[in-house]
Amino acid sequence: MAVVLGLIAAFAYGISDFVGGHTSARFNLWAVVAWGQSLALVGMVVALPFLPGQLTAAAGIWGVLAGIGSGVGSIALYRGLAGARMNVVAPLSGVLAAALPVLFGLATGERPHPIALGGVVLALGAIVLVSLTRAEDTPGRSSGVPEGLVAGLGFAVLFVGLQRPGGKTGAWPLLLAEVASVTLIFTVALLRREALRLARGALPGTVVSGALAFAATLLYLLSTRHGLLSIVAVLVSLYPALTVILAAIVLHERSTRLQVTGMIGAAVSVALIAMS
Repeated sequence: MAVVLGLIAAFAYGISDFVGGHTSARFNLWAVVAWGQSLALVGMVVALPFLPGQLTAAAGIWGVLAGIGSGVGSIALYRGLAGARMNVVAPLSGVLAAALPVLFGLATGERPHPIALGGVVLALGAIVLVSLTRAEDTPGRSSGVPEGLVAGLGFAVLFVGLQRPGGKTGAWPLLLAEVASVTLIFTVALLRREALRLARGALPGTVVSGALAFAATLLYLLSTRHGLLSIVAVLVSLYPALTVILAAIVLHERSTRLQVTGMIGAAVSVALIAMS
């Protein structure tokens, strides 16, 4: 169950990042991020009664921490997707988003099956390969490296923060994370005096990206209730492969041979994890 939920979450994240990044590049970046996250918060309020649990101190602390990570990661990711190449920013964010939770999980006593651990190692290598691109492919544009690194760190905090409170807290950690994320994004935008008016043309992309991001995060939360953090976080962090594929199809961004090799490695890693 954890593998299935994690993979569906990865697909949802990948499509959300592509749609949100493409919309941000054409319209107001801050408006797309802010209102997309607000939509996710509304979705979480609606979903909360269906995932009852106890509101504990741990849920509050870890939920807020996860929300801060989500807010920082979302701002950095969308800045990178809007101003650099998608096939650099998204994969690079996936490297840290996968590696740090794996290290955290192993440090806190998780011991995956040897075959699954082999799949995790292969997946991490695959994500690294997908993140590689030639510098000459991005003339006159941001490299996307700083944004990708900050986004990956933020999402790693999100993944760890949502997993730590445990299943008895229901969806409370995610609700508090959404509140913290929206609060952070709006606060930063207002301090920067960014316009938050959403253009009519940006509405479809904002709704799709926000709804998919909410669905992906909810699926990730559910998957952690059925599997190890060191496994689930890696599966979910395969989302950049889909973003790269969509960027190649829609935006005609060329993928290198190493990136294609990485995507093949990602498929093999999923098979190994599913076998365990």
